[in-house]
Amino acid sequence: METPRSQQAFLDAHISGKSTKSHPIGDFKDNIDIAGVNIGSDEINSLTEENDYIDGAILDAFMRLLNCKEGTKCISTNFFHSLSMHGWTESLQYETLQMLEGSTDWPVLLIPIYTTLPNHWTLVVRQESESREGSFDFFFLDSLHDGNDRRSQSVKNLFLSTDLFEQSRNDTWKMITTTHQHGVDCGAHVCLFSYLANEDPKELQTIFEYAPYYRRFSPGQLRGWITSVILERRMLKPPLPDY
Repeated sequence: METPRSQQAFLDAHISGKSTKSHPIGDFKDNIDIAGVNIGSDEINSLTEENDYIDGAILDAFMRLLNCKEGTKCISTNFFHSLSMHGWTESLQYETLQMLEGSTDWPVLLIPIYTTLPNHWTLVVRQESESREGSFDFFFLDSLHDGNDRRSQSVKNLFLSTDLFEQSRNDTWKMITTTHQHGVDCGAHVCLFSYLANEDPKELQTIFEYAPYYRRFSPGQLRGWITSVILERRMLKPPLPDY
């Protein structure tokens, strides 16, 4: 798909490294529709301002562009909000959760999670167990580990209230953490985790080995990649980190 001229100008300025002062965010006046997700200047601004948290609409648009492989389903960021606010049974009436009925038909689910206190994005990946037939392995991917598993445990407890995670089915829960250097880049790392999980969900264990790799990303590197993905409306390979 050809990128409109005004969006291309913004993209070129961003990739060339020009500051937002030399290319004001106000110059971006178009709205982009990505499979029903509306992206405007506010959402783009959350990407290009390195001290802002990335807007949930950006993650949803990224997930729509991920071209999930057969058997993999990307879940809306509204899912966890609906679950935490309304509970599983009541929330099944909401469109955000209706997509998960019959969820055992999906070998892999990618579920972005937004929690408050503090504000933070993480990713839950659910995949069919290779060693236990009929069971699922859950991976809680956290790019900014705070030294304990309270966040992982609170998310796990909510999943226990759903039909997605059942201890009676011998489902497992494992926390995988890395530590990046820029505190508000958690949403960018969720995009990266989603990309890697979609490429090969069976290799999630290797994220442990990639921790030094994640720490090498400079502020803005991942955001530049995601900005390009959104404005070009197609998935691109992630950048190589600075060395």
